[in-house]
Amino acid sequence: MFDFDEVGFLGKQINEFSQENYQEHKALFEVGYDLNKFTYTTKYALAIDLNNGQQVIGSSLFSKIHNGFQAILMLYKIGLDTEAKVILRTILEATFVLKAITDNEDEVLNFINTDKKKQEKLLKSIFEKDKQNIYEDLRKKLSKDQLDSLKQENKNEEIKEVEVYEWASKAGMDSFYAYAYKTLNFEVHTDIRTLQKYLKIDEDTQDIIAINSLPSDKDIYGSLSTAYSVLVIALNCLNNIFDMKQEEVLKSFEEKIMSVRE
Repeated sequence: MFDFDEVGFLGKQINEFSQENYQEHKALFEVGYDLNKFTYTTKYALAIDLNNGQQVIGSSLFSKIHNGFQAILMLYKIGLDTEAKVILRTILEATFVLKAITDNEDEVLNFINTDKKKQEKLLKSIFEKDKQNIYEDLRKKLSKDQLDSLKQENKNEEIKEVEVYEWASKAGMDSFYAYAYKTLNFEVHTDIRTLQKYLKIDEDTQDIIAINSLPSDKDIYGSLSTAYSVLVIALNCLNNIFDMKQEEVLKSFEEKIMSVRE
């Protein structure tokens, strides 16, 4: 690659890799594009009742998942595999919540309360744990009364933060958490094994030859098929919340996903 050596993924040369990558994995990408097109049809058919928390939060979570899904496709097409996996982890986490509130409407309140607990933790960091005075400017714009009031409210209502693994369990997606989510953690958190991919090493001498920043399609089948499955789960959630009667078409997408798995 020529201009890739000068401007990387922001140059014109990446378009050649993208086209070649698409052709090499055409059947895989096409399933994703078809699923994306169907998703837009579904989104525009929604009639959201603003007084229905399950519909409001569910459709918002779904939109987050769908946007992330599209980003994963785009990133894999240009060879940013690690970045695609990072986003895959975020949409998987959102899907745990969406599935949980779909299966049990009472979980909507738990989701709202979890946010209250996160707000309390953030305000504690600003007002009580900032030994290095990092949040000085923020403290000037906020009031400690906000923290005191929130602490008391959360204590009185016995509000606890629901952790990711708990959402997965509530959603009946423990296997996704145990295998996909935990594996994707390695891509999000910086460790030696993850960093090795960024170095080009001589096979004979084991010396570092150069920094490797070339596009990659590593794990493309596993990652994209997981992303497709996650979006189908999210679509099934919308189907249940809004009673859209799309069971048959969603089942056909599940079959298409299975057909392109390696």
